[in-house]
Amino acid sequence: MHIGRALALSLAALLLTAQGALAQDDDLGELTTKRPAKKQQTSAENLADLGRTGVFVGVGGTFVMENFGDLSIGGDFQNGWGFNFRLGRRMHKFFALELEVEKYSGFDGDNAEVDGWIIGLNGRGYFLPNPGRFQPYALIGAGYADYELTNNDDLVPRADRQETHDGFAARFGVGIDLYATQTVLVTTDISYVLGVADVNEFDVIALGFGVAYRP
Repeated sequence: MHIGRALALSLAALLLTAQGALAQDDDLGELTTKRPAKKQQTSAENLADLGRTGVFVGVGGTFVMENFGDLSIGGDFQNGWGFNFRLGRRMHKFFALELEVEKYSGFDGDNAEVDGWIIGLNGRGYFLPNPGRFQPYALIGAGYADYELTNNDDLVPRADRQETHDGFAARFGVGIDLYATQTVLVTTDISYVLGVADVNEFDVIALGFGVAYRP
């Protein structure tokens, strides 16, 4: 009687042990076959990444140094001022594309004045491997330029005083983005705007400065 009870208890213990071992094997199998979940970047971590992808928008002013060629009128011209607007997207930590609109005015000559505007697409190349608050970049772009040359000589008929010159323009420059916060940055750049064909006499050196926002 005691032997039968002991055998029954032993058999029950063996069954419970076997079930526990099988359950543990199943858990280990799941652990070994399941891939670890990829860590998702939180919103705070994304904002802290100053080289992150995403859109940006900016506005600012421009100091413009004229490098005009041999214009038929006007003599020596003064440097001018303007403003700029930018809308772009950071495609990669090393590269961004932006649409830039820039308006120039205040090129006053001896007896003439020049006003103009440019719209173009620029590519920015960032070259620091670990982007921080200070991010220098090189810039190259192309677009459409329009200049109005106005003759202020009273001896010239009013209908003949204004000339319009428009055409292709290329832009080459360098700049710096300085992050004041994770979403607001101060930007400055200097670029040479090279006119082609009908605007080849209207080269300028543009020193831009402004602020931009990155959501």
